[in-house]
Amino acid sequence: MFVSHCGEVMPSGFLPLAAGSVRRESAVRLYREAPLFRELRDPDALGGKCGRCEYREICGGSRARAHAVSGDHLAADPSCPYQPA
Repeated sequence: MFVSHCGEVMPSGFLPLAAGSVRRESAVRLYREAPLFRELRDPDALGGKCGRCEYREICGGSRARAHAVSGDHLAADPSCPYQPA
């Protein structure tokens, strides 16, 4: 979890999607209840080959790279060479 200088709470400094602001809500509450964090914790929400991968629960791929390339933080990690069966 990353909190910007403006108080925005994001999954990381490399994934520029805000789940809320610590100026309005508790950081703990945002982490536990914000829809963005909930979907990032759900391996079944992943798309592309990450969604089919047998290692998605322990790896999950880079959500920041997926967002940077496709605009979708739940898309497949474009730099992963693994091809799931």
